[in-house]
Amino acid sequence: NIAKNIETLYSKVSHERLENDINKLVSFQNRNNFSDTLSETRGIGAARRWLYSEFKKISNESGGRIKVYYTRYYQKLSKRYSERLNMDSVEIVNVVAEIPGKKSDRTLLINGHYDSRGSSGLDIINDAPGADDDGSGTVALLEMARILANKEFDNTIILAAVAGEEHGLYGSTYLAKKARATRQNIEAVIANDMIGNIKGVYYLCI
Repeated sequence: NIAKNIETLYSKVSHERLENDINKLVSFQNRNNFSDTLSETRGIGAARRWLYSEFKKISNESGGRIKVYYTRYYQKLSKRYSERLNMDSVEIVNVVAEIPGKKSDRTLLINGHYDSRGSSGLDIINDAPGADDDGSGTVALLEMARILANKEFDNTIILAAVAGEEHGLYGSTYLAKKARATRQNIEAVIANDMIGNIKGVYYLCI
């Protein structure tokens, strides 16, 4: 019974874990794509290493069923960004957890973006906590991994925490191009962006 299976999985969602994970992401202060990549406590580099370590922990607890990896590439910057930042490109790093299917090559891709920004896309100094946009979608990926890690599915499930969203959908575009180039059989894509924020979006629309 599909409805019953969904209800069983939903019952395993921990609001406490979700809140703790969002607080952890917020603690990195500013996850701008041009922010610090070397610090262990601040910036997008610390955030992605924490996400990777959490996915690896879940994988280890499931006996290594989940494949955890980075996808990396250098994104050429527009003239405006290049001149103001004094750099030609920025490294975009996605953090991916893959639960392999047992019967087919069909894939469900679920993503959320872990980068954040303030009013200015160049502000790497002031706090840009990004709890809603998109800490909510990112920590949902971790919770899905925890709940689904020991389950078997016919089709592959890819959970991708992408970067570069706030400056041009870079990370997700890279995944799409890579999937097309390798003829990956993606049946559906779900984008977790600002989970639970429908009412807020409604007010913005009016």
